[in-house]
Amino acid sequence: MLNFKADLHIHSIASGHAYSSITELARAAADKKYELIAITDHGPEMPGSCHSYHFGNLKALPAEIHGVKIISGVEANIGPDGSLDLGSRFRNRLDFITAGIHDDALYVGEYQEDCTRAIISAIESGEVDMITHPVSNFNPVNIEEVAAAASRHQVILEINASSYSEGRSIERGNLEKDIELCRLAIADPNLLLALNSDAHYHDCIGYLEPAIEIINKSGISPDRFINYSADKFIDYLKGE
Repeated sequence: MLNFKADLHIHSIASGHAYSSITELARAAADKKYELIAITDHGPEMPGSCHSYHFGNLKALPAEIHGVKIISGVEANIGPDGSLDLGSRFRNRLDFITAGIHDDALYVGEYQEDCTRAIISAIESGEVDMITHPVSNFNPVNIEEVAAAASRHQVILEINASSYSEGRSIERGNLEKDIELCRLAIADPNLLLALNSDAHYHDCIGYLEPAIEIINKSGISPDRFINYSADKFIDYLKGE
């Protein structure tokens, strides 16, 4: 069993295709002994997702719900030039900016070099804390180039457990590439990784089991992930 204490990629009903309130998410996290969750609803270009005002008002939430620290965030959508679909006026009110490529939202690109360029541009912008599901069969990248850029700029790269969920009609994950990413992190202590659930329902918080094979085959230690402990992640947010 993986004893993580923070989940940095979680969606609430505000995303439009997720099914739990923030209070329900926090209660489930508390039940699973999690100490911290980041609420990262999809950016406004995702069909059905919330208006930018949602992100501007997340500070209305208490710092803790059911004893779980609540981190206000977004999973912004990356455009082909690396731009994000949530303006700085709203990003600046959040604790944690994550971003990923989604074909249904803002991104248009055909080839691996297009995806690689877009993600590296987002990393180099200085506006992103974590890239979500950089390994994807839908939008493949040169993971060595992405990892090198992330290491230079101290941007977290995510291993996304839900990419391997049986509930997906088409598997997004690429096991070999995620194993390669973990091995790159073993070789480079400056490369930051997170292992997240990408939960769209409260009961899925902390559901990391689909990624256990990645950990076992890569040889990476679970405590190498920045969200293995809540304190380790909080230190990252503080710049420590």
